[in-house]
Amino acid sequence: MAFDHSMSDPYDSVGALRNKTSESWDGKPSELDTEIQKEDSAFMSSYKTAAQEGDPSVAVVLAGEGVGEIDAIEPAYDIIQRIDEEAQQVIQSMSSILGETAKRKRN
Repeated sequence: MAFDHSMSDPYDSVGALRNKTSESWDGKPSELDTEIQKEDSAFMSSYKTAAQEGDPSVAVVLAGEGVGEIDAIEPAYDIIQRIDEEAQQVIQSMSSILGETAKRKRN
């Protein structure tokens, strides 16, 4: 992603949301480097203005590296219900493990 390329090491990814800037510069790392280095860059001037004004359609919006792991938008109810079901399964499996351990100790 363009924002990842423009950031310095040690990070490979900044977890930025896509916007007009990323759409314009993705796949053009050398062109982006050239544009960033220009003293009179119209892009950098407009980018700095957008960043100062908080315009998310142009300036980077950091969302964390995990944002790339999101592949679906689900209702909160469904997520909570899934977490509850998974927790119940873990508790049941732990109960059976603990029950077996207790039986072995008695024998």
